[in-house]
Amino acid sequence: MVKYKQNLGSSSYNAGFTLIELLVVLSIMVLLATALVIDYNRQRGPRNLQIAQSELVTAIRAAQSNILSARNVNNNPAAYYIVYLDPSAGNNSQYFIQTVDNAGGYNATAQVKNLPQGIIINSVVVSSGSIAPRTYIAFSAPYGAVYTYTGENSGLCSGAGTVVTALSQPGCRLSLADRSVIITFKDTNSNATKTVTVYGVSGTVVNN
Repeated sequence: MVKYKQNLGSSSYNAGFTLIELLVVLSIMVLLATALVIDYNRQRGPRNLQIAQSELVTAIRAAQSNILSARNVNNNPAAYYIVYLDPSAGNNSQYFIQTVDNAGGYNATAQVKNLPQGIIINSVVVSSGSIAPRTYIAFSAPYGAVYTYTGENSGLCSGAGTVVTALSQPGCRLSLADRSVIITFKDTNSNATKTVTVYGVSGTVVNN
């Protein structure tokens, strides 16, 4: 019987990648990573804009809920919960929740709300159509009535100077009642915007 022996030594097998193949794979990986980063950055602006809008709506509704539930502040019953917004440069990347108790105690920084990266308060417009440099949206005990103060210091609000003084003057407070406010957020990268509207008569909060 004749036996045949296969000579394996005459053939060589390369079990690896060549340098060119490795470079091709690395190039593809770099391209994919770059595409992912670009897509993430493109989506981050709209996502942060949506977050800013939702968080403001939540903060306003929390302020309304706190005043309606007669939550204490500074160990005294709350007289007002206030959302303070300032669209001026240097101040437009955050807003504040403020409180006034029934003894006149004022906490200007009860809560500080920082906006997501790249998002600013672009403008605040009151129902008169004027752009307000600074705006205090105050919710009053016990029924959550809405008063919007924008720094008025004349007429019925003559001598007011501060939001606490303005709210303590009956005539001034009456002139501030039932004013709707439109807050506009802007993504500084894409210039896209979203708004939150607070209707003064009903206190309804709507995001657009």
